[in-house]
Amino acid sequence: MNNKFNSFYFLHIQKTGGRDFVFNVVESIKPTLLKNNIKFLDNDINETSHSQWRKDITNMTYVASIIRDPCKQAISFYVHSHTIDNFGNKNNNNFTLSVNDFFDWFYQNESVMKNYQSKNFILSTIENKESFSQDFAKNNLINKNDVFEKIKKVSLLLKSEVLKQENVDKIKNKIFNDFDIIDYSIDKIYWDNPENKNINSTMIYNLLTEQQKEQIRSISNIDTEIYETDDFFYKL
Repeated sequence: MNNKFNSFYFLHIQKTGGRDFVFNVVESIKPTLLKNNIKFLDNDINETSHSQWRKDITNMTYVASIIRDPCKQAISFYVHSHTIDNFGNKNNNNFTLSVNDFFDWFYQNESVMKNYQSKNFILSTIENKESFSQDFAKNNLINKNDVFEKIKKVSLLLKSEVLKQENVDKIKNKIFNDFDIIDYSIDKIYWDNPENKNINSTMIYNLLTEQQKEQIRSISNIDTEIYETDDFFYKL
């Protein structure tokens, strides 16, 4: 095995499909990477461990991450915030599908949601969950060049829509090949939790006009530019 990488880190941005990636890819490759003395910077990777750019990332860290259409990410964040209580339980009792309510919420939280995904590459991992939104709001204005420099350090950047059953093995093979690991087997089990597929998000997205979608994307202009720059992403 070559020594280009000695550690692995999944930078899990909220509402980008990270749970599917963790259970279908990360948990599956973890035993093989550990067997080959690859350290996991985040030793508690699970579906709730959203994360930012860790201070202990080095040039020998294999960073993987996922980017989503900023409009879809914002809607998913909105639906999640209205349907999940503080204990992680679903609570749909008072939630109604409303484009107007979504935009009211978005503009009330614009300082947090503006270029939300990009901020995860700029901010160091936030340990205090109570200050999470405040930290994202304080960093409302971020430098595009700084974000792009971090993106270039990511070894595997995926668009959320490629997280499909037919692509899971390809993604695992890509990671093992990047580590120059040839002695491995592919687990064929595909974990697909319907709880992660919120139909409310899709319904609200489909209710938006193209102009409204572009309105959200223009506010998250850096996220949008990253998402639309194909050269940043691994092509399956």
